[in-house]
Amino acid sequence: MNYPSIAVSGLKANESRTVNRTVTNVGEKDLIYTATVEAPASVQVEVVPKKLQFTNNVTKLSFQVTFKLIATSQENLFGSILWSTDRYKVRSPFVVSNA
Repeated sequence: MNYPSIAVSGLKANESRTVNRTVTNVGEKDLIYTATVEAPASVQVEVVPKKLQFTNNVTKLSFQVTFKLIATSQENLFGSILWSTDRYKVRSPFVVSNA
């Protein structure tokens, strides 16, 4: 699976923003990837759907990520979404800033 990066800028405290991403499975077929979020405590991150199921006929899938900034930060906030199967791990890095 390719791994799209995400950058969100201009996010204010208690504000949320949703971004859409499409991924392409470039490896084995018939895989189910499950999302795990690794984020700083000052950012809430929700991934929908939490599972992506690729098959022989389905090689591209989309997901949404909603970011909510809990507190204003002077620094960029880095994290990632880890998409994993029992055999593979793919990381989609993200950065959130209020600038």
